Amino acid sequence: FVLLIPEKNAFLRLVVATLVCTTYPLILTVARPYKRVEDHVLAVTTSILLILLFLCAGWSTIFLSIEERYQGADPADVMGFGNLEPLVNVMIALVFGLPILLLAYLTYTGSIEAKRQREQERVLEETNRALADAALEMEGEQCTFLFLDADVIRSGLCDEVGYKTTLPRLQEIEAAHPEWIKRRVLKRHLAYGRQHYRSEILAVSHRWEQPEAPDASGAQLKAIREYLQSPAGLEVSFVWYDYWCMPQGIRSPTEKVGFKRMLQNVNLLYLGCSVLILQELSYLSRFWTQFEAWCSMQSATEDGLGPAPAVERRCTVVPILQATEGMASELIMMWASRSVDEAIETLASPDVTVTNQSDKELQLYKLRELDSLVQEAVAQCAREAVDPTVVEIAPRQAP
Repeated sequence: FVLLIPEKNAFLRLVVATLVCTTYPLILTVARPYKRVEDHVLAVTTSILLILLFLCAGWSTIFLSIEERYQGADPADVMGFGNLEPLVNVMIALVFGLPILLLAYLTYTGSIEAKRQREQERVLEETNRALADAALEMEGEQCTFLFLDADVIRSGLCDEVGYKTTLPRLQEIEAAHPEWIKRRVLKRHLAYGRQHYRSEILAVSHRWEQPEAPDASGAQLKAIREYLQSPAGLEVSFVWYDYWCMPQGIRSPTEKVGFKRMLQNVNLLYLGCSVLILQELSYLSRFWTQFEAWCSMQSATEDGLGPAPAVERRCTVVPILQATEGMASELIMMWASRSVDEAIETLASPDVTVTNQSDKELQLYKLRELDSLVQEAVAQCAREAVDPTVVEIAPRQAP
């Protein structure tokens, strides 16, 4: 369409053609249609060099045509220039300026590409790490849990922001105060074999007062705060309380997966962390509370699980509401000395109630393999103590 411009307006033709040609590399620079940065730089560089060549050829052609058509005339006069010096200066500036601009562009593009590659490497590394963690979690070697920052309760911060009776469910905490929730990976051999998390993590064993409100009275939050402020709880950094640390109510697909994963590995908390038992009148009638209490009174040995001596128990029993110290003693007497088989027999009884029967069946099944898992964990920790080069998560032996 440049040829539609009359030939006598040769200079206008050159200007329009230059603008059209310049638009193409600009579009290339913005759109970046090539996947490889090398192809992108080559395309833009070639376009700029062709524009430079076009300008030189165009100016030369126009001048030659003027000299041929207007014998003896000065091309500068014909084109309306009284002096060729400005035009020559512009051409010199283009000849030297375009390569400089090209070099600057290449430097800028290179820095962007280097940054992009670093970001891709970071994402790839995180993805590989996530896949490796997911594989380990699928094998039961570790599990990612969510915890509440203990200082939120210990310092009374939750009261200051309006949670005076108790705290809301996990989704509401994450929406209003995401900094309160901490993500932590618990490794099975460290939890079972070394009790590695005992001092910094407190798992709370409690009964739900109401189907939608586990701590409607606020007695549980009060007891947890009193424990965290006591000498025994000052080292605790994270608190695990199911309503605050597991997705509740209507869950998204991702939340459903996380909830199921944490539920299946909840024994890591009650076998490897400190446990605060909040006992009230109905505590001994529920499956989950009794399961958690038994786990908290067990010790890992090279022969598997066994009753922990009183001085080594990880649990603290605190009676709340109408419960008494006598009931706390009864709970300890009932579960402290039971073996794995005795625990399974007692928990399987129909008078031990549970909201979801499948949860009960799953945990009873897992109890049967706990002995072998604990033996593996203790053996792995012993190997690591002798040989520090042993990997942290050793593959399980084939049955």
